[in-house]
Amino acid sequence: LGISSVFGTAKATQEADNVVILQRPEALEKNSNFRQSDEVDYRVLEVKKNRFDGELGAVPYKFERDIVTMVELDDLERMKIGLLPVAEEFPDATREVAP
Repeated sequence: LGISSVFGTAKATQEADNVVILQRPEALEKNSNFRQSDEVDYRVLEVKKNRFDGELGAVPYKFERDIVTMVELDDLERMKIGLLPVAEEFPDATREVAP
Protein backbone atom coordinates (compact mmCIF):
# COMPACT_ATOMS: atom_id res chain seq x y z
CA LEU A 1 0.00 0.00 0.00
CA GLY A 2 1.05 3.55 -0.58
CA ILE A 3 -0.26 7.04 0.04
CA SER A 4 -2.53 6.68 -3.00
CA SER A 5 -4.27 3.77 -1.22
CA VAL A 6 -5.71 6.08 1.45
CA PHE A 7 -9.45 6.71 1.05
CA GLY A 8 -10.15 10.28 -0.12
CA THR A 9 -6.49 10.47 -1.06
CA ALA A 10 -6.03 14.01 -2.32
CA LYS A 11 -7.59 15.86 0.60
CA ALA A 12 -6.74 13.36 3.35
CA THR A 13 -3.04 12.97 2.58
CA GLN A 14 -2.40 16.62 1.67
CA GLU A 15 -3.72 17.91 4.98
CA ALA A 16 -2.18 15.17 7.12
CA ASP A 17 1.04 15.82 9.01
CA ASN A 18 1.84 12.11 9.00
CA VAL A 19 0.69 9.10 7.03
CA VAL A 20 1.39 5.77 8.72
CA ILE A 21 0.42 2.41 7.22
CA LEU A 22 0.35 -0.92 9.06
CA GLN A 23 0.57 -3.96 6.83
CA ARG A 24 1.65 -7.56 6.48
CA PRO A 25 5.05 -8.27 4.93
CA GLU A 26 3.50 -10.12 1.98
CA ALA A 27 1.56 -6.96 1.06
CA LEU A 28 4.71 -4.84 0.78
CA GLU A 29 6.32 -3.86 -2.49
CA LYS A 30 8.52 -6.45 -4.20
CA ASN A 31 11.74 -4.45 -3.57
CA SER A 32 11.07 -4.33 0.19
CA ASN A 33 13.76 -5.49 2.65
CA PHE A 34 11.13 -7.44 4.60
CA ARG A 35 10.33 -11.02 3.73
CA GLN A 36 7.62 -13.37 4.88
CA SER A 37 8.60 -15.85 7.58
CA ASP A 38 6.95 -18.97 8.97
CA GLU A 39 8.95 -18.50 12.20
CA VAL A 40 8.05 -14.88 12.98
CA ASP A 41 4.50 -13.53 12.86
CA TYR A 42 5.01 -9.82 12.34
CA ARG A 43 3.68 -6.70 10.65
CA VAL A 44 5.38 -3.57 9.32
CA LEU A 45 4.66 0.00 10.39
CA GLU A 46 5.57 2.30 7.49
CA VAL A 47 5.85 6.07 7.76
CA LYS A 48 4.90 7.26 4.26
CA LYS A 49 4.69 10.99 5.04
CA ASN A 50 6.32 13.04 7.76
CA ARG A 51 5.78 16.76 7.56
CA PHE A 52 7.90 17.54 10.63
CA ASP A 53 11.39 16.43 9.59
CA GLY A 54 10.72 14.42 6.44
CA GLU A 55 12.23 11.18 7.74
CA LEU A 56 10.46 8.14 6.31
CA GLY A 57 10.94 4.48 7.05
CA ALA A 58 9.54 1.17 8.19
CA VAL A 59 9.69 -0.77 11.45
CA PRO A 60 8.92 -4.47 11.81
CA TYR A 61 6.88 -5.22 14.93
CA LYS A 62 4.88 -7.99 16.55
CA PHE A 63 1.87 -7.95 18.83
CA GLU A 64 2.44 -9.41 22.29
CA ARG A 65 -1.00 -10.70 23.29
CA ASP A 66 0.00 -11.35 26.92
CA ILE A 67 0.75 -7.69 27.55
CA VAL A 68 -1.47 -6.25 24.79
CA THR A 69 1.39 -4.26 23.29
CA MET A 70 3.14 -3.83 19.95
CA VAL A 71 6.91 -4.38 20.26
CA GLU A 72 9.78 -4.05 17.83
CA LEU A 73 11.37 -7.33 16.74
CA ASP A 74 14.52 -8.37 18.60
CA ASP A 75 17.78 -9.01 16.73
CA LEU A 76 17.20 -12.77 16.35
CA GLU A 77 13.73 -12.21 14.89
CA ARG A 78 15.10 -9.48 12.60
CA MET A 79 17.70 -11.91 11.22
CA LYS A 80 15.01 -14.55 10.60
CA ILE A 81 13.21 -12.13 8.27
CA GLY A 82 16.39 -11.07 6.47
CA LEU A 83 17.30 -7.87 8.34
CA LEU A 84 20.52 -6.98 10.11
CA PRO A 85 20.63 -6.63 13.91
CA VAL A 86 19.79 -3.07 15.00
CA ALA A 87 23.39 -2.20 15.99
CA GLU A 88 24.66 -3.18 12.53
CA GLU A 89 21.85 -1.54 10.56
CA PHE A 90 21.94 1.68 12.59
CA PRO A 91 25.46 1.99 14.10
CA ASP A 92 25.02 5.67 15.00
CA ALA A 93 21.92 4.90 17.07
CA THR A 94 23.86 2.75 19.53
CA ARG A 95 26.60 5.28 20.29
CA GLU A 96 26.26 7.22 23.51
CA VAL A 97 25.38 10.87 23.18
CA ALA A 98 27.88 13.21 24.82
CA PRO A 99 26.44 15.28 27.70
